[in-house]
Amino acid sequence: MKYTEQELAEKMKKRLASERDRQHRWRLRQKEKGLQPIAGMVSKEAVRILNAEKEITGETTSTILEKAILNLPSTITSTSEDIFCPAPDLLSDIPSPKENSMEYKESIFNRIKKMRREDNLPFNEIAKIFNEEGLKTLSGDAVWDGKNIYSIYKKI
Repeated sequence: MKYTEQELAEKMKKRLASERDRQHRWRLRQKEKGLQPIAGMVSKEAVRILNAEKEITGETTSTILEKAILNLPSTITSTSEDIFCPAPDLLSDIPSPKENSMEYKESIFNRIKKMRREDNLPFNEIAKIFNEEGLKTLSGDAVWDGKNIYSIYKKI
């Protein structure tokens, strides 16, 4: 069956209106459940990490973000003046990259694993800590970033 341009235009208007209505009803149902809409912009690195997590877990973006936010360390969400923060490992505990590269790599791997799994620190925060401590990357560079940490973490 062939439609005229006017008939097609009418069908498209109805379809768009019904799609908007469907989206509106969905948003209302979500609000009734107590959920709140948020919007924001994130870096390409964050999107890559989020997509990798979605691929691994099969969960929606909203679910992953909610879990991440709810699992933030209590130090971030605490209103107390006495905020406890674990002391960083001593620099003397980590071998120099030139002295013994295997030991250095292993200590970096273990430290990243601990910071991610036990302390729930994001990749960028780990990089910031390593930079503050003056640690060299595995390739000998002076500056860490979230990409370095993520690429190491996914190999662990």
